[in-house]
Amino acid sequence: ASTLYGANAMSGVINIITKKPQQETQVRGSLGFGNHSYQNHNVSVFSSGVNVGLHYQHMGEQIEISRSFSKLYRYDQNEIDKFAWMLNTRLTEDLVLDYLGSYHETGFEKHHDDAGQESQYTDQSQQKNFAALRYETSRLMLELFGTHEVMRRKEMTALDQVDETQNSNSNLGFRGDYRLEISGWRIDMGTDWIYREADYPGTYEQRHRNDLAVFVQLKRIFQRRLIALLGMRQQFVIGNAGAASYQRFLPSVGLSYILSNASSLYANVGKAFRAPTFNHLYYDSSFLVGNPDLRPEQGWTFEVGLKLDHERVRLRLCGFSMMYDRKIEIDRSKGYPLTYINAGHYESHGIEWELGWFPFVGWSGSNWMRNLALTTSGYWADPAAEDAQRERYQTGPKLQSSLGFGYNSGGFVVDLNAQVLAARERNLDGYVVVNVYAKLHLWNGELFFSADNIFDEEVFVSGDMSADALNRYAYFEVGRLLKVGYEVHF
Repeated sequence: ASTLYGANAMSGVINIITKKPQQETQVRGSLGFGNHSYQNHNVSVFSSGVNVGLHYQHMGEQIEISRSFSKLYRYDQNEIDKFAWMLNTRLTEDLVLDYLGSYHETGFEKHHDDAGQESQYTDQSQQKNFAALRYETSRLMLELFGTHEVMRRKEMTALDQVDETQNSNSNLGFRGDYRLEISGWRIDMGTDWIYREADYPGTYEQRHRNDLAVFVQLKRIFQRRLIALLGMRQQFVIGNAGAASYQRFLPSVGLSYILSNASSLYANVGKAFRAPTFNHLYYDSSFLVGNPDLRPEQGWTFEVGLKLDHERVRLRLCGFSMMYDRKIEIDRSKGYPLTYINAGHYESHGIEWELGWFPFVGWSGSNWMRNLALTTSGYWADPAAEDAQRERYQTGPKLQSSLGFGYNSGGFVVDLNAQVLAARERNLDGYVVVNVYAKLHLWNGELFFSADNIFDEEVFVSGDMSADALNRYAYFEVGRLLKVGYEVHF
């Protein structure tokens, strides 16, 4: 993915596509409630030329979202309020405007087990805006886009000592690509440019850089079975005020062989690259500080796999290998504030799978059994890197998987699944969390219910529980969360 998308696509890309405008106006609204004072409400209008939407989410106060077992303190989280809004409009047949905005407000309280030690309080708000103007035909795509993000923090103690900070990040970019056919080859060529700016008052002040690239991807089908994909990207990162500048050439090769109408084999190899973000370089807080001397990650990724799409079985099976140099990691060896380092050589080898089994499709028995499905997905790997002392350490969990049972008749949907995480890094406990989701079609809408973490398992999201850690700590997931709601559309 680094060939087409550049320095932020080490392992892949998430492509978000907004809904196409409806020929007839449609209105959707939903209300959702749950324990922990949970609320989730949406309203949206889809029409032939404009889509608009509003979203609100609330979560009540959470006691002990994290704990330091070494230094004997905990963090509580105050109420969370999230607002989001969306606009999508087709200005002409080929010209589309997208806008997404959000505002997020919460706070944190640090309490020591020793009541004699002073507590600390933090109020935090974050606002994000994204806009894109896109012109697209069957051959040409031109896009102008921008983002702006502001984070405000107010830290205070019981003695009313107040420290206020405001950090901001902004991007302005352009992307264009053109598609053509020459002698049986489909060629996608293009360029992109992003101006990145960050303002961190205090140590680093305002920083900016330019990311510029040109790329080409060639695709051809041989004998109706073998698909070849060749990619090349030349990436430039141009820093300012003494910041590092660098360039990388990123090639990639992919092959896919069609075994039958239902199955194919594939293999890919590509050079990967990720430049450090401004947060990596310049962030500054009492907990974490940036490292302006960071260098970009780079390396190679390999994968080979099988795809099968049968009436009763859908399978994706892949073996992969990733080998990077200078992987950006958090250095926990010196205590607080933590900072980032280039961790040296990193590698991860493993398998990834996704399996859906529909055992009664095409069966002559009871109709309801044809709607049953069993699913599993996940990966097993051995991710490891070298720390600042060139000592090898595990960087992530070795096993992550989900097991599910589903029923979908159109009018009634139920999904029961178990999420599994095992053999984790830094001596963190593994877990098995069971969730259920159900939806029933009613008049002009659906009634839905979900239960996350049915058995209220204690889940360590992240942390460091190693015996030799300077600070043994963990962040916790919310416990059992029950939600019920109704969505109506007309």
